[in-house]
Amino acid sequence: MMTFANVEDIAGYVNLLSGSGCDVSVADNTGRFPSHIDLYLNMIEMQLTYDVLRTLGFRTDLLQTLSDGFRFLGDLSRAGIDCASAVCSSADLGGLGTNLALGW
Repeated sequence: MMTFANVEDIAGYVNLLSGSGCDVSVADNTGRFPSHIDLYLNMIEMQLTYDVLRTLGFRTDLLQTLSDGFRFLGDLSRAGIDCASAVCSSADLGGLGTNLALGW
C-alpha cells in the first residue's frame, strides 16, 4: 500500500501547480478509481497471490492488511470521496513546453 506524507485534494493540486507556474487545463475526478481497485484486488486474490506473498515475505497477515487497505479505498471512492483525480497542466520550462498529467 502506498502512503504519502501529504495528499492534496483537486484544488490543492491546482494551487500547487499554478503556484509553480503551470497553467492547469483540466482538474477533475475521473470516477475510474473504484474499478482500478477492484482490478488490484482481483490480481492480488486470484492471479498473483503467490507473487504478492513472496514480496511480503510470505506473511499472510500483511496480505490481509494490504487487501483490507484496497477494499477501504474502494469503499471510500464508491461513497463519493475523491480518491482519484486527474490534473493536467502545462508549463514553459526555459523555452521547453511540457505537459503534465497526474491521474489515479
